[in-house]
This record gives sequence, C-alpha cells and structure tokens, in this order.
Amino acid sequence: MKKEIEQFSPDRELSERGSVGTSARYLSLYTSCLVLVVVMLAVLGEITESPHLTLQQVSVVFRHGDRNILSVYPFDPYHDNMTVWTEGIGQLTNRGKLQMWELGRYLRQRYGRLVPELYSPEDTLMTSSDVDRCLMSAQLVLAGLYPARGSQVWNPSLDWQPIPVHSTNPGQDKLIRMDAPCPAYSKEYELANNSSVIQNFTQEHADVFRIINEQGWPATRIDQINGVYDSFKIEESRGLILPDWATSIYPDKLREVLETYEAMRIHTPFMQKLISGQYG
Repeated sequence: MKKEIEQFSPDRELSERGSVGTSARYLSLYTSCLVLVVVMLAVLGEITESPHLTLQQVSVVFRHGDRNILSVYPFDPYHDNMTVWTEGIGQLTNRGKLQMWELGRYLRQRYGRLVPELYSPEDTLMTSSDVDRCLMSAQLVLAGLYPARGSQVWNPSLDWQPIPVHSTNPGQDKLIRMDAPCPAYSKEYELANNSSVIQNFTQEHADVFRIINEQGWPATRIDQINGVYDSFKIEESRGLILPDWATSIYPDKLREVLETYEAMRIHTPFMQKLISGQYG
C-alpha cells in the first residue's frame, strides 16, 4: 500500500456527501452522484429491450434536490437575507421539490410495467439518510411515483397519499451516512494530506488560502474550503452578485483545490473501500 500520494488525477465533478437514493422493490437512499441514475437507467433500458431477459428489480441511486447553502462565510453579504434563503439554511428549495417530484413521475413512466400502480410495502421500500432535505426528497419522489389512484384515493381533493420513508439515526447508520470514526481511514487520510504532493500543491495555491483567510474563513488545508465554494456556487445559481474578492478565486482556482481534495480522499483502493462502507 502506498504511504504517500504520488499522483492525483482530479477529473470528477464535485459532489456533496450524504444524500438520497431509490429502488423499485427496494428503494434505498445512498450517498452518490445523480449521474449514476442516468448510467443505471441506460443499462436497464438495454436489458428491457432484450427478448431473452426480463427486468426483475430496479435500483436507482440519486441525491436530494436543489438546496440552499449549508453554511455562510463571515462576510457573506447574503448570510442573513431570509428573502433569499426563505426555506432555511441547507433546506430543499421549491426548485428542488419540483426536481424530485418529476423524478418520481419519470420512474413511473419508465418502469410502469414493473412497479404496480397502487402502492404496497411488498413492492417498495424507501429509506433515507436522516437529513431534512433528503427525507423531503424521498417523500416527493414517492409522491410522483405513487399518486393516489383507485382504492387508495382517501381525499378527492388530493392527488397524494402518505407513504413511509425510513431513516436511521446518523450515529447508527452503517449504510447511507456513515459518521462513525474509522481509525484506519483517518490514518490513510492524514498520510495523504501530509504528503509532499499535497503540501506542494497547497503552497502553489497560497493565494487562494490567503484571500479566504483575509475574509475571516480560517483555512490552511485543502479540506477546509468546501463550504466557501458551495456557498459561491449556490449564490451564483440564484443570480446573486459575488464580491470582487470572490470572483478572483471562484470558480477556477477553488474548483482546482476541491477537485484535488476529492481525488486525495479516495486515492488508494484501500481508502476507497473504507469510505464506501460495508458494501464497498
């Protein structure tokens, strides 16, 4: 096993950890990227078109919908602007709600032959990480997947029915959001983070850390600036004007730092196995 990182190839798009996922016979919420949904659906599409194979189960992995910022940097001009973050910090937005509902409708259209029209716990189980935006996303997918029909219409004014979403306390979750410390991974992580490659990279990007520190966000390591990038990205998506100092490092310089961090945290096969949990 390598004790020091020799090369990094940060060529993946960044993603936030701890979200949601589904399956039709076993709907389960995992930590993963939305792109996996597309890949899996494409593969399953090929199977359903084969005359020699029948589709028996669908597993769909997805994240929560669009959300507000998770944290604010000290001099964020929008940190207390509740006209911007009306749903609350870190909460699902109306756009995100629509995304998840439409995903449920798409799954109904795509897999209607496999998934019965009427909901039954024998057919579908939904589990989620115990986070508001993830639980809400799961409920919205189910609302799109199982609108009240036939004998399940309980209120003529509502095209909706309650369907349970199961979650586990974060401290006990061994499948989706694994927060328990892992000494073996922590050791490998620190070896990687303290390697000469990462130390040199940090020095080469000293201007990024200097600017962030000047704005009151203490950061000396590449794993300490995700919150800043996340806030910038979401504020930009809302059409908000970023301060001049932010545009000097966002998006390119900050993205480069974060992509290197993402590559570092899963650099070795051993780290990949440990961070992916018991099913990795």
